[in-house]
Amino acid sequence: MALIDSGSFNMGCNKTSEHNLSYQRKVYLDSFLIDTTEVTNIDYESVFPEHQLRRHQTSACDQCPVTKVSWFEAHQYCQKIGKDLPTEAQWEKAAAEKSKCAYSWTGELFKNKEEAKHSGLVRGGFELDDGTAPVASYPANSYGVYDMSGNVWEWTRDWMSVQTSTEDAQNPMGPEKGHFKVRRGGAWSDDIRGLSVSWRDWTDPHASFFVDLGFRCVKN
Repeated sequence: MALIDSGSFNMGCNKTSEHNLSYQRKVYLDSFLIDTTEVTNIDYESVFPEHQLRRHQTSACDQCPVTKVSWFEAHQYCQKIGKDLPTEAQWEKAAAEKSKCAYSWTGELFKNKEEAKHSGLVRGGFELDDGTAPVASYPANSYGVYDMSGNVWEWTRDWMSVQTSTEDAQNPMGPEKGHFKVRRGGAWSDDIRGLSVSWRDWTDPHASFFVDLGFRCVKN
């Protein structure tokens, strides 16, 4: 796991806020630890071995990120090993040390899918049948955390909300209830806009059929 020190950071990106409902604001977080990689099939199946029958061909190897897990299953796994899912704020702070309008390695935005695909920096811009890459196949960010942009979307702890407030916040947890859970980070075959650190998407927490959605855990 990687240590993310306590402190404030600028969360969100005003350049994309009208599309992904996340306006920039200053957020303070206590220190926490985050998994350096997405949870793999072999990790998940060491706790829930029956998942092996659900592995999908697009992410089938032992060291590929686990997919086809609902938010509740991801949350249960993290809890069973003494961890938790990251809040949106924790996820975003760990994703990039600098600009939240760019990628986890703070590079310039890609112009198209082909540029992303051939960059050597991210598992992004590929076709659906290309599938995931084993975790940590691409360079880590400055925190030593891998695949915060691309490979698979990642569940977070937060319920989806329209984040229009620009007021400072401390250890935000999101709303107490809702209909959808937030996912972050983009995926190998999805719209490359999702690869940017501030981009938000949301999904029914009961959904366990997505082949491009996984997770990682944190420890507070």
